[in-house]
Amino acid sequence: MEGTLKLTNGSRIAVIGGGPAGSFFSHFALKFIRNQGISATVTIFDAKSFLTHLPKDCNMCAGVLGFNLIKKLKAEGISIEGKSIRQEIAGYAFHLKNKFITLYKAPHSPIYTVFRGMGPVSDSDEHMSFDRFLLDKVVAEGAQWKKEHVREIISSGKEKPRILTDENPDGEEYDFVAGAFGVNTRLSREMSFGYVPPKTWHACQAEILVDEEFVNERIGNMIHVFNFGEKTIKLIAITPKKNILTITAIGEHVKIKDLKEALSYGELKNYIPAGREIVCHCHPKLPVTAAKNPFSDRMAIIGDACDSRYLKNGIESSFFTAYFAADTVVNHGIDKENLKLHYFKRCRKLFGIDNLCGKMMFAVNNYMAKNRFFIAAQIAIADAEQQSAPSKRYLSKSMWHFFSGEAPYLWILRKSLKPRLVISFIKQAGRAFFLNLFQNRNVTDKARNLRKKISRKIVAVPTYTCEEGTRVVIIGGGPAGSSCAIRLLKLAKESGKDIKVTIFEGKDYSVDYNQCMGILSPDAIRVFFSLVGQRASAPLFRNRIERYTLCTESEKVDLIRREDNKPFYTVRRSEMDSFLLDYAKSLGAEVIRSRVNGIEFPQTSFTDEVRVYSESCFVKADVVVGAFGLDDSMMECFEKATGKGKAYRRPKKFMKTFITKIQADTKFIEEKFENGIFAFLLSTLPRIEFAAMAPKDDQIIVNIAGRNITSLDMDAFLNHHVLRKILPPVDISNLKYYAGRFPISHSTGSFGNRYVIVGDATGWVKPFKSHGIDMALITGVRAAEVLFKYGFSEESFSYYADLCRDLTSDFYYGAMIRYLSGLGTDFNAMDLFVRHSRDNHYFYDVLYNCISGDKSYREIASSLLRLRLLKPLLSAIMKSMPGGRSGRN
Repeated sequence: MEGTLKLTNGSRIAVIGGGPAGSFFSHFALKFIRNQGISATVTIFDAKSFLTHLPKDCNMCAGVLGFNLIKKLKAEGISIEGKSIRQEIAGYAFHLKNKFITLYKAPHSPIYTVFRGMGPVSDSDEHMSFDRFLLDKVVAEGAQWKKEHVREIISSGKEKPRILTDENPDGEEYDFVAGAFGVNTRLSREMSFGYVPPKTWHACQAEILVDEEFVNERIGNMIHVFNFGEKTIKLIAITPKKNILTITAIGEHVKIKDLKEALSYGELKNYIPAGREIVCHCHPKLPVTAAKNPFSDRMAIIGDACDSRYLKNGIESSFFTAYFAADTVVNHGIDKENLKLHYFKRCRKLFGIDNLCGKMMFAVNNYMAKNRFFIAAQIAIADAEQQSAPSKRYLSKSMWHFFSGEAPYLWILRKSLKPRLVISFIKQAGRAFFLNLFQNRNVTDKARNLRKKISRKIVAVPTYTCEEGTRVVIIGGGPAGSSCAIRLLKLAKESGKDIKVTIFEGKDYSVDYNQCMGILSPDAIRVFFSLVGQRASAPLFRNRIERYTLCTESEKVDLIRREDNKPFYTVRRSEMDSFLLDYAKSLGAEVIRSRVNGIEFPQTSFTDEVRVYSESCFVKADVVVGAFGLDDSMMECFEKATGKGKAYRRPKKFMKTFITKIQADTKFIEEKFENGIFAFLLSTLPRIEFAAMAPKDDQIIVNIAGRNITSLDMDAFLNHHVLRKILPPVDISNLKYYAGRFPISHSTGSFGNRYVIVGDATGWVKPFKSHGIDMALITGVRAAEVLFKYGFSEESFSYYADLCRDLTSDFYYGAMIRYLSGLGTDFNAMDLFVRHSRDNHYFYDVLYNCISGDKSYREIASSLLRLRLLKPLLSAIMKSMPGGRSGRN
């Protein structure tokens, strides 16, 4: 472009203002300069040090950093340091005429409160100004900082602007000047190139010194928003910063007198300690329009003095304007035309339409805040949504994003206009209207005052995060419960937190057994070793499984483990369960040898906890982990306790199992089994869908499974001619049978606020193989990690469900393989399949992976659809059909 002004080697950039906009611009300018290979300098002018408690070192802001901004800063290599963080926020509490709605942030998405200066009073040296933190960062990156007060900026056409300061009245010339001085300074009114500052509202902000105990009990780690919708004050926000509360009143022209009057309002005064005085206050200006002509040749105004989001996210808005300006200045040009095209138009595209939506939504919000029917509708819908999945909470999400500023107004508006939400809103508002119309108005003053007192007495808002002193109750001391306890206690030790873990287990593992085959896959072994170490647990492992022998009515094939497949091992469940529980106890877990017979989740304005009842004691906890397996009484307890809606519901379908143990000579076992397991698919025993035999020292464990089997099927199986060829002589009448089951469908509502289910009770086992121990260990560990790192709200535990998607997503593929296997057995096709597997490695791999469970069923199903496997498979099935079985009966 002809006449374009550009930066060259030796160019000098001046930034007026060392707040976030100035620091962000300097950061991006230096970054782009390095990319372009230009030797230009960036100098920041700001007389503030941000290191005193005086008003002159404060930039007048509520000081809330949302997750979106934190994420953007991290991407730029700017990680917020601990000293800059005053407090981490768990969510927002929205107050509507003596009622409130609490909404919590998503797990792993921090929100921080900070001081823009050093705060109103000195309490310790451990905190620092956020603005000073950013300024120090960009100085370390190469920017220069002159602690000088800018008195005037002289600019004329394309000539280099001159900056005059109190310390240097003659001034210096710069190639480009970025005005990051905000709307609260006189410089915004003294530009000579036609710049018109944004129109502003005059908010009022005050800070009160309180006891941290008061904050913990009454405020919690929540930002409280009081929606007034009045002409003077639209809303008030209370932002906790440890022992200081920042109170921000937003309106067109809010005076300190207005704020003090509001603080005496019935709802608000419950959140301000009696007798505490305001230690400082200010009147920041909030831009409500965009500036006009915020650019000229060699100069641009950035930050909220140019454009910003309507009444929200001033710091994040400055991030965007700084980025657009720096990109334009370094990569396009510093003349008026480039600044208009690549800077200001991008700002208007980002904020223009969105702010119109924001203004409309604030107008609607102000109207609704004064109407009790709309308030009732909001509260009713928000309460009902807590029973729905997080993705279906349309109103809650809209309110969260509207007040937190974590999404564009246009996006929020679209979500708010979903037909389902609009219809629900109209229905609830109408219901509130008619209830008010026909309700009995003859309420005594005494009853009215009591109701008002109760509605206002709101104590600590629940955080649902794992903090110091958090108590976790685990119901069940099997592999799922013990692994969860072990992982929790190890994480707590690593982070230096003291959490309490209590395990309820009514079984004595020296007498009572959890009957199963006791086979551990390589994945389970890896998890097991990570929990307890390899050396300590090695004696628990009995037989190393190197092969599987699949037997049908007339065929058998040895499926030998390939070198790239890690081995499976057998264990004795009584030894393993006892070892894990003792290990958890050695780490500090409290083990109560008692059966749980009741559980409650009381939630009122005064109480939010878990209450667990057992045959011997009563325990209160913050969160409960259900590791009780398929115990019918406990599944029923959880179904009742979690209520209606998105509550826990046990798996609906189960596979019955019978297990017996046969004593045998170890030499016989070694010769016959050869470190292997026998698997059976027998068409003459149609109710038995799957059967297996595994060696454990001097015992042979026999297991059969099927939807409708009885102990008579075990009799028939042990007398089958295929078994008689393998087993030693045995008197079946003296054998003991152990009945069991495993789920073949998933539970629903496996997690919620303050609870999570692990192990068999989730139904997340392999549909054909079960692998119950594997799933117990894996779900126990994953639940512990999510609980500890992200918290124990429903949203937090949704991450647990995502982590276990590898278990749940395989369900339908496994069900299909199970059906095809049963079909093949019924038509004698398995004999042909086994015969083909001796010469066809595709058949061989499918059989090995099905029997061992080494691959996911999705991978197995994909293999079945290969043409070179599908053709002989269909041929085998056709030959096995009636009239086409090659002479076989």
